[in-house]
Amino acid sequence: MKIKDTATMKVDGERPQCYVLFVLSHGDENNNVESVIGTDGKRLSKRRIKDELLDIDNLKGIPHILFFCCCRGSTSYKSCP
Repeated sequence: MKIKDTATMKVDGERPQCYVLFVLSHGDENNNVESVIGTDGKRLSKRRIKDELLDIDNLKGIPHILFFCCCRGSTSYKSCP
């Protein structure tokens, strides 16, 4: 299910009381921009995900908790001696 689909859902016809999102995926970091890699192989910045959620009327005025469990690509790892 797409993130925007879940963010616009109503529970028993009512707005949600809070919104919690868990994203577990591969990630990447390039020029200090952290991105999530989707199942289609495209990258989407974490900042863009957050900003788009803030624009959804259904979520305005309620708490948001976002968890990202993603690597940052091979460039952020230091080689072991």
